Amino acid sequence: EILSGLVGSEMCIRDRSSTVPKGTDTSIGLKLLAWTSRSLLDPDTAYKQHLEQQRRFQWPFPHSSRAYLLRATRNFHIPNLREDDFLLIEPDAPVLAGRDVVVVRSNDAILLGRVMDTPSGQFLLFAIDAGEEELLPLDASMRVMGVIASRLQSF
Repeated sequence: EILSGLVGSEMCIRDRSSTVPKGTDTSIGLKLLAWTSRSLLDPDTAYKQHLEQQRRFQWPFPHSSRAYLLRATRNFHIPNLREDDFLLIEPDAPVLAGRDVVVVRSNDAILLGRVMDTPSGQFLLFAIDAGEEELLPLDASMRVMGVIASRLQSF
C-alpha cells in the first residue's frame, strides 16, 4: 500500500504475506488489528488465528516488538486524524499528559483521545468533531490499550 507520509514525503508500506517464523516480529512487519475490543484487549493473540493470511506492513519509524497498527475509520478532531490514517500503537508506552491514546471502555466501546492531567486525576479528552470536546475520567471503567506513537497520513 502506498501512502503519503508525514511532512509530505512519499512513504511506502508494503504488504508482506508469508508464513511467519517465530521470534522475528519486527523483521516481518506490523500487524493491522481490527477495531474490536477483542483485538485490542489481547493483541498478542487476536491475529494468530489466521496468521498465514494476516497482512503485515513495514513501518518507517522505530517501534517495539509489541507494537501494532490501526487504521482510522473516520476523521477525528482530537486527536487530529483523518480517515484511513495508519496509527502505530505502542501498548507499553507510558500514559502521560498530552499523549494520544486508544482506550477500551467497560462497555467495549473504543475511544481515541488525549490524556489530560487535572487536580482531580487523569482524564481523556476526545472529540470526533470540533466544538464537541468531552472529558471522561481515566478510571477503572477504561483500559488504555496503547499510546499512538506515530502515524502515516493518507491524502
